Amino acid sequence: MNRPFRLMLIDDNYADCLLAEEALNYPDMDCEFTFSESGPAVLESFKAGARLPDLLLLDINMPVMNGFEVLKVIKR
Repeated sequence: MNRPFRLMLIDDNYADCLLAEEALNYPDMDCEFTFSESGPAVLESFKAGARLPDLLLLDINMPVMNGFEVLKVIKR
């Protein structure tokens, strides 16, 4: 059996996360959506052993740590 496609959305606006989920939720595709409102929270979860998603969507304009900064840390 195939595992679901793991998609993570990091955005400080929850309404934007819901909109993206609605846009990307295809009926014939098994997707597992994960949301976070901050980069530091996601980075901590990765340090604790959480698996990287198949697709990561980052908000560029977030307080504390923007999407580019989150991506830079993940790439290291």
